[in-house]
Amino acid sequence: MPLKFTLKETLEREGLTKYAVSKEANVRPNTLTDLYNGDTRSLRVDTIDSVINAINRLTGQRYGLEAIMIYEDAE
Repeated sequence: MPLKFTLKETLEREGLTKYAVSKEANVRPNTLTDLYNGDTRSLRVDTIDSVINAINRLTGQRYGLEAIMIYEDAE
């Protein structure tokens, strides 16, 4: 799959816990853990938005979609 999940790297770089982000984003901890581990099969746009906004609030940074995932061309 050309989608690579980057949430684990983002949280480790920023020193954030999955629990803190899930609480701030108002997202189920299991949903965030699936994103963290790259085990999600589907993802709602509002969940992506909530997680990115939570990371931005907790860090004071301006992250975008790359905080959660990137597209890597298979070629």
